[in-house]
Amino acid sequence: MTTMTIEHTEAEIAHRKACAYLKGYIVATSYSEGMKWDGDRTRTPEFEQGWKDASGYSPESTTFAHIIHNRLRHNRPHRTSGKHHHDAGYTDYDQSHIDYMRSNSTYFTNMLIGKLATYGVNVNTLLMKEA
Repeated sequence: MTTMTIEHTEAEIAHRKACAYLKGYIVATSYSEGMKWDGDRTRTPEFEQGWKDASGYSPESTTFAHIIHNRLRHNRPHRTSGKHHHDAGYTDYDQSHIDYMRSNSTYFTNMLIGKLATYGVNVNTLLMKEA
């Protein structure tokens, strides 16, 4: 039998940890809203931390986390269309939501961006990118 060893760079590890954190955050808020999920929230420390940090935040905060997750993990937008109360003048739903959150929920956005930075991922340029 052959054993294969896979080595990841520090950047790849940081990317995986940040994605796990965001996924934990997203799943926890969805679960609290009634989504059925029977997974293990302690599967990674980052997922579990995202789960814990999700408590008490708004749906807008979850959407912000989901936008970052989709850009970071899948390199695609969260939503490609749709209107929300802060979409006046925007044609890009995701960017309108990012801009809204950065101007109206600075505590949360700074907390989330800072948390991802502790894993070694800077998402500031990702948030300015056209997805």
